[in-house]
Amino acid sequence: MKIGKAPSKLDGAFRNAANGLAKDEEGNLTRTTDGGLTWTPVLPTGPLHVTGLDNVPGTSTYVSVGITGEIGTCWS
Repeated sequence: MKIGKAPSKLDGAFRNAANGLAKDEEGNLTRTTDGGLTWTPVLPTGPLHVTGLDNVPGTSTYVSVGITGEIGTCWS
């Protein structure tokens, strides 16, 4: 199923002008092969973290990053 445009409020990364991944605020992952004109839902092949998505330069590999544990807790 292709959707006409990327979801709003997303985080994404492109490996070149045509190919990219985007993650929306609900955690849905979508892929484009035409520079973002159309997007297709995909399933991640590993953990999909909530904070950021990026491409490893020179590869077709993408990584996601996130924070685990309590945020804002003081430790002494």
